[in-house]
Parts: sequence; C-alpha cells; structure tokens
Amino acid sequence: MKSDDIRRLVREALSEALGAPDDVGLKAVTIASDADLMAFAREVAGNAEAVKSGTTTYRLARDQTRPDAAGGYRWESGVLNEVRIIEIAKHHSRVLLGGGAVVTPLARDKAREIKLELVKEQS
Repeated sequence: MKSDDIRRLVREALSEALGAPDDVGLKAVTIASDADLMAFAREVAGNAEAVKSGTTTYRLARDQTRPDAAGGYRWESGVLNEVRIIEIAKHHSRVLLGGGAVVTPLARDKAREIKLELVKEQS
C-alpha cells in the first residue's frame, strides 16, 4: 500500500469518526487584526470565482482548547495531536476531553511521558 493511500484512508477514518465534512476547499480564517482582515479580503477578491461557485468556502478558525474550571485545559472536539499536547503541557497538567475529542496514539504516549493527565468527559 502506498503512503498516499494510507494518508487517504486515515483522512477518511478521521472524517468519519468526527462526523466532519470533506475539507476540500474549506479554509479556516483567523481575523485578529486589521491586517488579518485586509489579507482575507485580498484572498477573497483574488479567488472570487471559486467563492461564488462554492468550490472554496471559509470558516472562522477556532481554538479547540480553552481553560476549564479547575485550571486545566478543555479540548472540546477534533483531533488532539502530539504537538498540541506539548504546547498544552507547558502551562497545564491536565486536559479534559469533550465528547467529540479524538486523541492520536502518539499524543497519548507523549502525554504519558510528560505526565499530562488526559481525562475523558463523562457522557
């Protein structure tokens, strides 16, 4: 099996597990300043036909983490990977995982290694 086939299968499995739509043509946009807004406006203007036809769609980028009441981090939904585990562990000792959260095996291993507690939210 080729690596491209494996990547495609992993994307399909994650999309199915998360109930996420196919992300082809979907772009997350962060607008935190006037410069971000102007950059977005330029991109839309330069990509007008794709936007009109629906080939390209935009959504606001959302940070999937937020502090929980106990001072840890809450991961609502989406894929929590090893890189985010390392970032979260710099300031927190636990992560409360929401119902839609998926943790990669490497992320679980890294969390165990650096003693970051992963707590699954009770349904």
